[in-house]
Amino acid sequence: MAQRQVSKSAKYSLPLERLFSIEGTDKVLDCMLSNYELKQKLEDVANFTKLQKEIVEKSLAALVKEELVKKIRDENVYITNFKSDRLAGLFTYYRATLAENLGKLEFNKVDMQ
Repeated sequence: MAQRQVSKSAKYSLPLERLFSIEGTDKVLDCMLSNYELKQKLEDVANFTKLQKEIVEKSLAALVKEELVKKIRDENVYITNFKSDRLAGLFTYYRATLAENLGKLEFNKVDMQ
């Protein structure tokens, strides 16, 4: 009931809904986190994600607006914004998920021998 009241008084969306309601943002964020040490051009992200450039452009704009990614205008590239506590939290989740998946692979590898 409280959420219904909030949505009537102001346009409100939950944090992840706000971020991932834009098509492709999940894949673009995966790309940025996978390559967090690299500056990414729009074309690089489109190639990595296999998404159309228009979709990548909208997704990157949303990530920049949320301050999870920064755009370096002089070079026309994007980088992850680790000054953002929210990005740091997402990166922790990302790394933990990778570690868990690798652990499962190692566990299955041992079982098969």
